[in-house]
Amino acid sequence: MAAGILADMAIRIEMTRGAVYNLTWMLDHPDVYGPPFADTMVSKASLTRSFASDAAVWVTNKAAELMGSNGISPEYHLEKYLRDAKITQLWLGGQQIARYRIIRGYYDYAV
Repeated sequence: MAAGILADMAIRIEMTRGAVYNLTWMLDHPDVYGPPFADTMVSKASLTRSFASDAAVWVTNKAAELMGSNGISPEYHLEKYLRDAKITQLWLGGQQIARYRIIRGYYDYAV
């Protein structure tokens, strides 16, 4: 059971790493993918941020579950990581605003 949860955590971490590397590559090559502040690139950046923040919250929650009551003990710092992960979902307008930015890159959608 714990091995499966650890594997799921590793999958999310590696997928997030790949998404960030891919976005970085695209931002470094505006001649191919367009300028960084074009709707499509803002959409891809918002998509990556939203995915990464969701993954961070999920992984830290699972880590706390695996650690049981030690997961909220200050000596392990996991409770701080939980707060730090959650704030990534809230900054820049939160997940709902990020989703509006994402959809603008795929459709002609005005908010």
